[in-house]
Amino acid sequence: MKKAFAVLLSVLMIASASTGVLGAGSISVHDSQNAVLAINDIIDRVNSEYGMDFFIPSPQEARNDTRMLQSNGMMGAAIITEDSIRASNLSQINLAQFEADLRASAAFLAEERAMAEAAWERSVAEYQLPENQLPLMSESVGSIRLYRSMTRRVTGASIYFGGWANNHSGFWTWEFYSLTRVTADSGPNHSFVGRSYSVSFIDARRTAAVRYVGTMYTRTGTFWIPSSHTHHVEWHAR
Repeated sequence: MKKAFAVLLSVLMIASASTGVLGAGSISVHDSQNAVLAINDIIDRVNSEYGMDFFIPSPQEARNDTRMLQSNGMMGAAIITEDSIRASNLSQINLAQFEADLRASAAFLAEERAMAEAAWERSVAEYQLPENQLPLMSESVGSIRLYRSMTRRVTGASIYFGGWANNHSGFWTWEFYSLTRVTADSGPNHSFVGRSYSVSFIDARRTAAVRYVGTMYTRTGTFWIPSSHTHHVEWHAR
């Protein structure tokens, strides 16, 4: 009897210890849907606190953007989806790391986006001419007309800008731009995909201010998570 009681006690102790490990290390026993709820709760809190809009894309959106990111060299990119969350067997430690990474990026990206939007608003207030309207000016003796191209590094991407400039007015101004292009980075922590852009010529057309709107992918441990983002770049004719 004593031996049977000792065996039973040992079994109970092992079961108790196992339950304790599961409780401390995992989200919930045999319920991966709770992982999705936990991730969504973290995203909602961070979005609310930092004014961000991180989101979990649909499977089709994730597939499309994964192919696009991989074409830019991010071969191991895994964009977050509900299915990938369920399959990841996340622990409480994983969740804590996810939230820490997301908060760090949110603080940085929220400030950068706010600065970009404010700069664009100032540019629009100084708006000179429609982007495709050529300035009416006569060429002065010795004036020069050149095609200018340049590249700028921003968070998550490299941006190219090219257009025609001249010094007909005694200083260099843009006549018009011909091309601007966003090339997403291959990491390590951010990748920006441009979706659209707007151009405003300011400072008597010495400067082309461009607002690039798109999706920023942020790495948080295992996953890449998207949010909307804005870059503002000013391109000087000289």
